[in-house]
Amino acid sequence: MTRLKSFITRYSKVYIGLVLLIWIAFFFLPWGSPILGGKIDLFSIQKVLLVFGILSILMALLSKKVSLFVFGLICCFSLWINLFILFAILPIFVGN
Repeated sequence: MTRLKSFITRYSKVYIGLVLLIWIAFFFLPWGSPILGGKIDLFSIQKVLLVFGILSILMALLSKKVSLFVFGLICCFSLWINLFILFAILPIFVGN
């Protein structure tokens, strides 16, 4: 158990960075086009990020890291965050 705790503590920032990179990459993937045999849309992205969020919360409970817990909550609410970014913030800068 201590080896798992030290592993999570050591690589938590790398994990958070990689999941954020995946999240940002989803904004640049074309929606509706098949990628690796499956179509990418907003709800499939949300399912992937929900899995990452639950995994982050479990890792936070094991290692007692607040940053992983907060990141897990953010990933669980990623659908609402994505909708806010896509339909409230981006139209201000890009236009309708």
